[in-house]
Amino acid sequence: MFTLKKITADAIQGVYSGAEGQLWELLMGEQVHIGGLPSSIDLATFGDVRSGMSAADLCCCSGAGMRFLLTLCGASHAAGVDFTGAQIALGKKRMAAAGIAPSQYKFYLGDAAQPHVKEASVDLVWGEDAWCYVADKPGLLAQAKRALKPGGKVVFSDWVGTDKLSPAEARHFLTFMKFPTFMAIEDYAKLLAKTGFQKIKTRATAHFVPSMRHYIAMYTGQQAYDALRILGFSQEAYTAVLDEMLFIAELAKAKKITQAYFTATR
Repeated sequence: MFTLKKITADAIQGVYSGAEGQLWELLMGEQVHIGGLPSSIDLATFGDVRSGMSAADLCCCSGAGMRFLLTLCGASHAAGVDFTGAQIALGKKRMAAAGIAPSQYKFYLGDAAQPHVKEASVDLVWGEDAWCYVADKPGLLAQAKRALKPGGKVVFSDWVGTDKLSPAEARHFLTFMKFPTFMAIEDYAKLLAKTGFQKIKTRATAHFVPSMRHYIAMYTGQQAYDALRILGFSQEAYTAVLDEMLFIAELAKAKKITQAYFTATR
């Protein structure tokens, strides 16, 4: 596991309350995670997500994962926890726009590594490429276990590193992405077991490289004007972001970082 102590909660909240978050959504859509809808479907299949499950999405951002579970997976109810108020406010508007009844969901503003969702209240804890922003991963997994009913499942994806990633590369990558900690697949598997989860399954995906290729093409082509507008028409800022995206794409191509799926049972 790599750690970058200088990344603060305020810095992460700033990403998703400002221009950087707008850029990610411009390129990645409302589902701000690698692979978009195909990845969500793959993850739900990997975790055997079934209709009628009640769910909690930890680090839910604007609730795209909740809407996926409610509209396409037949979830009975979805709770979401996120510590960025701007995203929760946006999520409530998007729930209404999607025609989802208020009785079907609930948002909690706060740290996902702290208790918010009622104990033993959900069948499924869900997360998509967001737990890399959580410094207290033991606390996060403890809250996932706490929220689950006996026999319930945690099912999540995240960006992970491999043993090919050097400390210098990790520092560069974490600094740009605002990740306070960065796990390997094995780190997550060990922490899931230590937290008391059973039937742990993991799998690296093939979504990262083609997704980065797509984002860069959008950034330098069809969405270039929109990206510049978000960045205040600063060519210097535009070029700096492109350099970082190219760096991330090279890390993925070299198999130094990837996206992985995880599932385990309480």
